[in-house]
Amino acid sequence: MKKLLLVILLLGLLIGAFYYSNNKAQEQEELDKIDFPGTEEGLKFYNLFPGMAISSPITIIGEIPGTWYFEGSFPATLTNEAGDILTISVAQAQNDWMTEKPVIFALPMHFDTLGATSGYLILKKDNPSGLEGYDQSISWPVNFK
Repeated sequence: MKKLLLVILLLGLLIGAFYYSNNKAQEQEELDKIDFPGTEEGLKFYNLFPGMAISSPITIIGEIPGTWYFEGSFPATLTNEAGDILTISVAQAQNDWMTEKPVIFALPMHFDTLGATSGYLILKKDNPSGLEGYDQSISWPVNFK
């Protein structure tokens, strides 16, 4: 009787693990199908999705090509819908940034919405040269809680 109970329990665990891993794979496939604004620049967010409302504090996680970084970071600005700056922050590389391949970043932000309900997250390619030809930015619409 104990052996039968043990076999049933193990079988249940195996089925549960298979179901869980299958769902995770399907969720990732669905995320990969989302047409994120800025994907032409190689930007991908892990915890910021179209239409999602954010509040302070937040750490935005994503990836962008290593060419956006200088000394492992690049600047970011959060504005309201009128373009007023709510905060300026710095995204930090979470792994080796000396590559053209995507590099994961963490972008901590603390802000006051000043009553705004929406705005823009603007990521700026770090450009220590100051030459206009190397400037690049991506503007991502956000909603506030």
